[in-house]
Amino acid sequence: MRFSLAAERESPPFSGAGVTAMSTLVASSDLDWGWIGFVGLWLLIPLLFFIASLLFFQRWLGCRHK
Repeated sequence: MRFSLAAERESPPFSGAGVTAMSTLVASSDLDWGWIGFVGLWLLIPLLFFIASLLFFQRWLGCRHK
């Protein structure tokens, strides 16, 4: 019990520093492009896999029908 109270007392300075660091990172424009690239990458990879699988199945079915 005493250990948890000590941990709770020590956590606010760290969380405050983390919040200020995050706010300064969010204020910079580089992080915005980083998030756009990160989200775009996670949207682009499944789309590329989907297109590749469609092309593969189209060729496979085309060869099968011949």
